[in-house]
Formats: sequence, structure tokens, C-alpha cells
Amino acid sequence: MTVTVSVGALLIAALAGAYFLLVDGTGAFFGALALALGLLLTSTAADQATARAETATCTVAEVRTKVQGSFGEGGPGPKTVYQHVLRCPGGYPSELKDDRAAAPVGGEVKVAYDPERRVSPALEGESALWSAVLLALLVLAAATLLATTGPAREERRT
Repeated sequence: MTVTVSVGALLIAALAGAYFLLVDGTGAFFGALALALGLLLTSTAADQATARAETATCTVAEVRTKVQGSFGEGGPGPKTVYQHVLRCPGGYPSELKDDRAAAPVGGEVKVAYDPERRVSPALEGESALWSAVLLALLVLAAATLLATTGPAREERRT
């Protein structure tokens, strides 16, 4: 894992550096920054897609609620967290936390989980994958736009 993350970080840095050297003008820095951010978001989306590889149908044994206070003045208001105590085949996952009640006591839920327990379980299909993919595409499009247009191209002609 450490080697993979290190090689990925070096690759992102190398691509951002190459972008910075190949693109002229003020767009070079911001485009390289956007490219690096877009590549990081892409790796996040890939990680989210593969992290919870297994699913289980579990029975909700108990639902506990906890109200978390706001985060300072002007921050979001109190938030209710629902902790579902689960009975799943094989004993894992044993709990699921969500911002809404997934099922009543005695009901069944489909839970996506990582058998190696690297990430928390989540309701099946409730991943933020598409938002990460969309944001990555927008940031990479901005990097491409900065590389192909901008005032620097006009300044070189004069």
C-alpha cells in the first residue's frame, strides 16, 4: 500500500510538473494545480468504487440515535446520527452509522463492506462515487481549458 501511494504521488507530481513546463503564461500554475487535484479526485473515486467489495443482507437489531451539536456560531445546526446495530451472516458488519434511519428494528438492509475492514460499512448504493467522478471531470476540464486558452497565447503573438 505504501509503495502504491508513493508511486501514485510521484506520478501526479511528475504530470503536474510536465504540465507546468509545457504550458505558457499564467494558466500554467493554476492548470498544473487543477490537473493534480483532478488526478487526486480520480484516485479517490477509484478507491471508493473498490473499497466496499462485499455485500450482506443484515437484520437491524437496534437503532440508537445521537444528536451532535453545531460546530460554532453560524455553522450547521445539530445533526442526528443513527447507529444501527446489525445481525449479519458471519458477524460482520456489526453496526452501521448513517444520517437517516435505514430500516426499523427487525427490518433488513443491504450493507456494502470491506472484508479487510479498512473502511466503514455503508448502505449498498449510497457511495459518493458519482460526485467524486463529476468533480474530477470538471477539474480536469478546467485544467484542459487553461492549457488551450488564455491571455498568454495572445501575449506571445504580439
